[in-house]
Amino acid sequence: MISRVIISKQLLASFRKRTLEAYPLETMQTLWGRVEGDTVVISSLRTPEQKGSPDRLDYNFDDAASPQAHVRGEHYLGTIHSHPEGSDATPSQSDWDSSYSSGERVFGILWCSKQASGRFKTEVKFWEPRAMITVVHPRVRDANRNSKSQVESKTM
Repeated sequence: MISRVIISKQLLASFRKRTLEAYPLETMQTLWGRVEGDTVVISSLRTPEQKGSPDRLDYNFDDAASPQAHVRGEHYLGTIHSHPEGSDATPSQSDWDSSYSSGERVFGILWCSKQASGRFKTEVKFWEPRAMITVVHPRVRDANRNSKSQVESKTM
């Protein structure tokens, strides 16, 4: 379990700058570095080819985390992406699903919002991907067995 992420102010500032330049489109970079026990040490960011919109980002995962990208003892750790004008730096369901299924060790979200003054407000958070657990109450499952519909609740 990851309990700490170490990333330099310079790397965060470079991603923040990239995010504000791309605004209002989403943008992302891959995180590279190493894991030391329960700590992720991010030593570089790389930019794969991508296409962003205000609420979606498309990129080729195989290009972003390709084996030839491993240099200087760094390993692929995950991604950091922006949420322009979203509510905050909380992952969407799609964020959780893609980070877990792609094997990320950690992922980051930088939320940004343009204020009335024209300045930007930003917040960054890092998350450890978790598997989705589907919980189905037995009485609901049994009552709906013949109708093929189930009430499900998803929890993190």
